[in-house]
Amino acid sequence: EKKKHAPHSCINLSLLFSHLLCAPYRVIRSKDPTIYSTVMKCSVSVYAGLCALGLFGLVAADDDSVVTCGSAIKLSHMQTNYYLHSIEARVNSGSGQRVVTLVQERGQSDSFFLVREANDVDECEAGTPIKCMSTIRLTHLNSNQNLHSHNVRSSLIGQHDYSAQEISLFGNNGEGDGGDNWVVICEGENWLRGRKVKFQHQDTSKYLSARSDANYNDRNCRGCPLVGHLEAAAVWPMEEAHIAFKAIEGVHLYN
Repeated sequence: EKKKHAPHSCINLSLLFSHLLCAPYRVIRSKDPTIYSTVMKCSVSVYAGLCALGLFGLVAADDDSVVTCGSAIKLSHMQTNYYLHSIEARVNSGSGQRVVTLVQERGQSDSFFLVREANDVDECEAGTPIKCMSTIRLTHLNSNQNLHSHNVRSSLIGQHDYSAQEISLFGNNGEGDGGDNWVVICEGENWLRGRKVKFQHQDTSKYLSARSDANYNDRNCRGCPLVGHLEAAAVWPMEEAHIAFKAIEGVHLYN
């Protein structure tokens, strides 16, 4: 039996957007990924506005529909209930690339990521289910850069774990390099919304992670816009609770 509708969680608009947007996206993506990203931003804005106005109901927290290529989703860290996020900010250490964090507020547009095919492989068809153990990119919707990691020590967790890697955004107009590739580790055949998923960095085998004690605050980031955010890092070895995420609301495409 489905749980009752949870506060602040807007309904999955997949049926509406599948009919209105999915078919045109196949054409747009094949010609210009930048235009595709722009159209998705518009769709997310409409989605957020309708939810804010209360024109759609709320979705149960245990929705187990498949995650599909071309969808714009939010990723929730299961232990902390913070959301993967990026704003136009950089930290003084590391590569200087745009930083990736996690935030507690659910309703921010900077938490949307597009689910896409891996770097340098054939484009996946919009609405195609993402299979467990497949390799993908997660493209930050507002910046059109990809979730990325590399052999640069993370700024907070890296102070105690020298093997912990920075998570950043990288690339231009959705195109970067192999450091943008992540393996989707989940149970069953397909990645399902609301179910546990882990992301293993293909190049380094480390896992996307977060922890509540690795937070930006007035001691380590006085006056900076990241105060209150958690650091995202890539780690190995790892604790299961630190690397477990789930996909939640967004604009979901289906064939």
